[in-house]
Amino acid sequence: MLTSFSEMRSRARKSLSGHWSEAVVITLVYVVVTCAISGITSFLPFLSFLSLATVIFQGSYNVALYRVHRGSDAHDKLLDLLFDLRDGKWWKYLCYQLLWLMPCIVIIVLVIAIYVVALISADALNDFSAIANADFRGLLWLLPLLLVMCVALYYVTLGMFLVPYLVFDHPELGAMDTLRRSWFMMKGHKWDLFLLNLSFIGWDLLSVLTLFILQLWITPYKITANAEFYLQVKAEHGELGDKVVYEEDIVAVEAEEIG
Repeated sequence: MLTSFSEMRSRARKSLSGHWSEAVVITLVYVVVTCAISGITSFLPFLSFLSLATVIFQGSYNVALYRVHRGSDAHDKLLDLLFDLRDGKWWKYLCYQLLWLMPCIVIIVLVIAIYVVALISADALNDFSAIANADFRGLLWLLPLLLVMCVALYYVTLGMFLVPYLVFDHPELGAMDTLRRSWFMMKGHKWDLFLLNLSFIGWDLLSVLTLFILQLWITPYKITANAEFYLQVKAEHGELGDKVVYEEDIVAVEAEEIG
């Protein structure tokens, strides 16, 4: 059974104690690199393929903070933590994103199909000017469908949330096996993950007052709490765990791996 969200956040803060400077620098490098890539692709559309690098980089960033949280890589060099793409990790991060697009495309196509059918039933397709002017009846159909689409896409994202961590812990698994394992382990925990991230909304609102500079601290705090969430889900599923040292206890899970 998972601990409370306040306990997860507390453990995240304790593991970051003494590592805040590392976490902030890692986050700053991550932000600078991703913003640079976005800027380049905006001005030079023919280089849009570079945006795939941000997908790989995001997975590596999550794993870097996970490794800091585990405490097993305290002596690693900072950039080694952030750019660890050995054992084909970069390909799996990319493959995960490409495979994630498949259910997304299906959901989007279904939403568009439902919307078109709704327009046909309302005879809106016979009046193209009404569609161009955002016909009120069409909007009444479109807004709920867009909401359903966003919820469905977020649901898929939650189910695949554990992929970067599993890529690091199980480099022997293929991309599809990693996705299946993430989906299996997240059964019954998607809502928990949503509420955990929602519990940071106060900090996110506070960061607005600092022109988002505070996000350099909030983001690693949030990602480390997510790493703690992964460790607890991993332990619950009886997977071989790692020792995570806190001030008052040691969490050690030794069980057989998921079959």
